[in-house]
Amino acid sequence: MRWKTTLVLLLATLGLGTYVSRVELRQPTREARERQPLQVFNVSPEAVNRIAFASPKAGPVTLRRAGSGWVLDPEGYRADPDLADRLLREASHVTASRLLSASGDAPLNPSAYGLQPPAATLTLTTDRESAEVRFGEATAVGSSRYAMVPGREEIFVVPAALFEQLNEPRDYFRDPALMRLEFLPEQFFLRTPSTALAISRRGIDWVMTQPVAGAADTTEINRAFRRVEALQIQRVVDDAPAVEQRAAWGLDPPVLELSFFPPENL
Repeated sequence: MRWKTTLVLLLATLGLGTYVSRVELRQPTREARERQPLQVFNVSPEAVNRIAFASPKAGPVTLRRAGSGWVLDPEGYRADPDLADRLLREASHVTASRLLSASGDAPLNPSAYGLQPPAATLTLTTDRESAEVRFGEATAVGSSRYAMVPGREEIFVVPAALFEQLNEPRDYFRDPALMRLEFLPEQFFLRTPSTALAISRRGIDWVMTQPVAGAADTTEINRAFRRVEALQIQRVVDDAPAVEQRAAWGLDPPVLELSFFPPENL
């Protein structure tokens, strides 16, 4: 009968191991459980396709994911992709240093913390859900702010860094890059009032095809691409200039014109 006892113990051990692996090991750690009530957002940054916020300096702003970048709605201007990604990283890591909870004889008054109305709001939206946080006044001590999450009664005390990132003029969120080449050009044209050049890529090298055929200086062309991609917008003069204004700015005809063409299979 000893072998039967051994078999029962073995099966019990296997069952306990299966339970531990399937249930216990999937539970959050004690540190994670303690941190969950203090976590403001529980949204994966990669899943967010819309960032909407309002702050004193920016007013209402909406950033929408478009392909590998972001745009400012409703105008459709290119938004700063690095800034949008930084906002998402900052938001996903916002954790309260402490919580203020109501008690029976001392209910919380959001107005006393600058939360009704809020000083700023931030909403992150995915295909499945939206998550919102409302920012209130700065705390008396330290670089923190009061915050609330709709549906929760507590008031969070959070770092002020995220609020400060949101509280910038609207143009701050526009893409500062004059041009972003999301492909390696197959061909490009350079035109001036007296010159017209056509350059094509051949593997890792470049060749001139107009006005004459011949080898091109690959090192110089690659350096020129880096310079073009590094050009920064200092100021937007007019988002929709009239045709007659272009001549006053030296754009009709332009002093220099560059046209880039992607590979045919893109």
